[in-house]
Amino acid sequence: MTATIRPPANAPGVTRLDPWVRLSDYEQALAFYLPFLGYGLDAICFAENSGFDLGTLKALATRAGASKKVLFTNQAELDFPPQYGRCYGEAALLDRAMDELSDQPGAADALFWKVTGRYKVLNLQRMMRTRPSTADLYVDLRKRGLQNWADLRIMSWSLKGYNSVIRDMAPLIREDLNDGRPGEEAAYQVMRQRIARRELQAAVSFATEPLIDGVRAFDERNWMAGRQRAVYYMRNLQRALLGRVLV
Repeated sequence: MTATIRPPANAPGVTRLDPWVRLSDYEQALAFYLPFLGYGLDAICFAENSGFDLGTLKALATRAGASKKVLFTNQAELDFPPQYGRCYGEAALLDRAMDELSDQPGAADALFWKVTGRYKVLNLQRMMRTRPSTADLYVDLRKRGLQNWADLRIMSWSLKGYNSVIRDMAPLIREDLNDGRPGEEAAYQVMRQRIARRELQAAVSFATEPLIDGVRAFDERNWMAGRQRAVYYMRNLQRALLGRVLV
């Protein structure tokens, strides 16, 4: 779970700025994922990069009897200019978190799942069941309108997949170097190029459309509400019939 509880006030593309509102989002998401421990998840890593106090989140894990199964990593403060974009910050955070997770027992043979920490992936267990078991990287690289798009809300990888494709991606997806375009567009190109150059098994289209409950930071709308719910059903049908998303 990646988290920025206290984003900078001038962060581009972020309107959900109140840290207490965001903390509540993260608390609800962590409470949702804790029951998965032992039922699909062996452990949870909550990685945060704004230096916010994680006391209430740690207490939540303790009350659930999961304090030894939840690893909290907390960077002192955001150490990059806001104009680099949220995708840059998350990619840099992932590198730090994976450095720590790589040293954990069993990491060499583990499959990791990454979710944006404020979001609840309601069909996560189905996504786990339909994940290709031999894939070193499982990510959705698709079209979003006319643009190529990497869905960074949820991904899965082995250590080999992460180190081959995602590690050190942050400097390449800075929004200020890409005319202010979302980092997901640059991430699509970086991932495609790295997958093509390296020997690994990658699945670049989800078998199951993620059903996400959570408020988007850029417009304060829930992924399950209104038009977006219809988009979920449309994409789920496309995946079932065509094996990929067209739009």
